Amino acid sequence: MKRFLLLIFCATLTFTGCDTFFDDSGSGFGEAIFSVSDNNVHFGCDGGDYAINVRTSSHWRATCDASWINLQNTVGYQGVTPLRITVTANSTTASRTGTIKVENSTYNLTKIIKISQDAFSPQLSPSESTIYFSTDEETRTITINSNIYWEATCDANWINLWNTVGPKGSSNLKFTVKANTITQTRTATIKVTNTDYNLTKEIKITQSDFVPELTFSEDEIETSIAEETRTIIVNSNAIWRATCDANW
Repeated sequence: MKRFLLLIFCATLTFTGCDTFFDDSGSGFGEAIFSVSDNNVHFGCDGGDYAINVRTSSHWRATCDASWINLQNTVGYQGVTPLRITVTANSTTASRTGTIKVENSTYNLTKIIKISQDAFSPQLSPSESTIYFSTDEETRTITINSNIYWEATCDANWINLWNTVGPKGSSNLKFTVKANTITQTRTATIKVTNTDYNLTKEIKITQSDFVPELTFSEDEIETSIAEETRTIIVNSNAIWRATCDANW
């Protein structure tokens, strides 16, 4: 009888000395539980927040190899625990990837979660790329739609830019074209540029040539022999000067 009781006591010691954990049914003594709800997560270039559920029968620890992926929590325990991650905005023109490792040291198990993010695509779009002007002075405003900052320059001194920088979003570029007083058509280029992304958009400006006009109300006058004073009307779009080839 004593020998029988001793065998039962030894068997109990042997059983309770094992690692115990629960399976899906909760009945106990199942396989080691260690899973993640997602092993591939993709983000747009703006980044964002995401939660991955880690289900395990023991504690775990998470690490990441990318500085643009922030782990809001790095440890968890038995049961289901959300691993919360924040991905920062990608301001580069290259897509990128990172890896999160979730490790369970009790059972020497590791889960790999791949994080990928789209490249940033800079946008710089003037509402007009070619503009024609008459010879008269004129002020014009165009819209620049952009997700980056921009600067404007012009290669002609007969165009005045009212503003030379613009923010992200939809903004205006205002400029004045001076009157053309020469008898040739002239052209110029306004450049809208972001140096960080080496991106430039051009706006071509063309202005008509000046056409001088000079007309008289009379181009032939006959007078009597008596002295007489006469007035004629000069119509002109330019400054004029009168001379005469006779001293009488």
